[in-house]
This record gives sequence, structure tokens and C-alpha cells, in this order.
Amino acid sequence: MKRLMLCLTVLLLLTFGCACAEEAADITGQCKFTASYRDKLFRLTDGKRNQPFEVPKKRDMWVEGTLPESSPAFGLYLTWTSAPTPTSVEIWNGTGFEPFAVCGDRGLSHEYVALPGAARFRLSPLEGREMNLTELQVFSAGDLPGWVQDWQPTAAKADILLVSAHPDDEYIFFGGLIPFYTAVRQKQVTVCYLTYASEERLHELLDGLWTAGQRQYPVLLPFRDLFSRTLDKGYAIWGRDAVLDTLADVINRLQPEVVVAHDLQGEYGHGAHRVSGDACLPLIRDSERALSWQPKK
Repeated sequence: MKRLMLCLTVLLLLTFGCACAEEAADITGQCKFTASYRDKLFRLTDGKRNQPFEVPKKRDMWVEGTLPESSPAFGLYLTWTSAPTPTSVEIWNGTGFEPFAVCGDRGLSHEYVALPGAARFRLSPLEGREMNLTELQVFSAGDLPGWVQDWQPTAAKADILLVSAHPDDEYIFFGGLIPFYTAVRQKQVTVCYLTYASEERLHELLDGLWTAGQRQYPVLLPFRDLFSRTLDKGYAIWGRDAVLDTLADVINRLQPEVVVAHDLQGEYGHGAHRVSGDACLPLIRDSERALSWQPKK
């Protein structure tokens, strides 16, 4: 009985603690933004990720946010284009801005930066580069809302490598593979996209992966998204050697135990899907490339 009571007490304490945990609030609306280059500055907070605040190269470029002293910033959620730019995050110390962190240097198009509680902050591109931001959101203290994507780097070692021709293929043709093996089986699933076509689809694929339970950033390959109906045409567009060399590099780097790819007939005959499946065979089965790592399946 005592053991039962102890367990119930611990459960109640855990439940009470979870219930009392305060969620961080989006306080972007309380923040006053200024910039050295103000043209289209409103795009940073207009909620439209397809309209970036792209700034030309200016060595004196900066964006500054000011909040009420009673409502300081404890985090910044930055949405970049497909080409994040290394940027210094600076905090006001009472007499001037001092460097606090660097963002945009890890290749993450969705990025969260924790702050110590700052009433004023500044973003300054490093080395006079552009600032390819499309959205900037400011958060108060508290637990991050579940939709805020605080991505970890791409895993150094994958249990499963899923080669997806396009964003949405990973769900349409591979069902519950990602949430099941990630959340239920606790396996490291890394998704490799051959192409993502546009900025909008890039943001959508990150939203989808995060919702499915992924926390390590995917692999994004640079192939063009052009439709084809045959395997030969798919290879003609991308180059067979280029596809094999690129996928071989991904396999060697991530060392997956299992590689999952599209049906050899491209499900409904899509050439890019056929390439995804076919390219894995000469690499893993036929040893056309000298792999330093051999997947088991």
C-alpha cells in the first residue's frame, strides 16, 4: 500500500509540474523593429514565408528589435530562405551591443536562438553578406510551443536512410515509416530529398518532418525538379554518375543500417521516383562505387 501511495504521489507531482509549466508566448507584436535598410522590413513579420526580407550586401546592415523592459525576449525563431546567411546576434548591455551568438551558419532554414532575456537585440550579417530572412518571431520565457522547430544537426549515424524524390513522397509512398520508427521504435531516421523545387516546398517539408517527430535536419540534395516518365529520362536530366556519386557520399557519411527508396517502377511511373529506387541498386547490390560503409538491407 505504501508503495502504491508513493507512486500515486509521484504521479500527481509530475502531473502538477507539467500543468504548471508555462508556455512561451509569441511577443513579436510587442517588438518594435528598426533596420539600417528598411525597404520591405514588414516582410519579417507578415507571416508570409514566400516573401523574404532579402537585403543587398551592405556592410552596415542590421535589424534591431526593442521590447518593453517588462517583457524581454528569451528566444528568436528565424525562418531563412534556402540560403541562410551567417549573422551575429547581439544583446544591448546598457551602453552598446555586444555579440551573444551566431545564427544562420549551420544551414538550417528554420532556426531557434535562445536569449537570456533581452529588451534590445540586433542581427548583423557577418562579413557584409546579405540577410536572407523571411520571418522573425520573438518569444517570452517558458517552454517552447510544439510547432517551434529547434532543429539539431543532421545525424552523424542513421539507422534508416529514406531517399525521397520530392517533399510529400515520404508520406504518400512510405506511410508511417517516419513517425513509427522515430517515435515508437526510437530509431534514427534520416530523410534525404533528391529535390525540393521551391522555397515554399522547403518550408513545407520541414514543417512535415517536425510534425512527424523528426528533430535532426534532413539531407537536401541539389537536383532540379523536372518531370520525366522513364528511368532513362530521369537519369538524362540529372546525370547517372552525378546521382550515384552524390548518393554514395550520403551513404558513406551517414552509415545507415537500412536504405529505403522508391519502387523501381516509380509507383505511378514518375522518372524521378524510378531514379531514387534504381540508383540504390548499383551502389548497394552491385558495388559500382567503392562504399566505405555497406548498409545491411
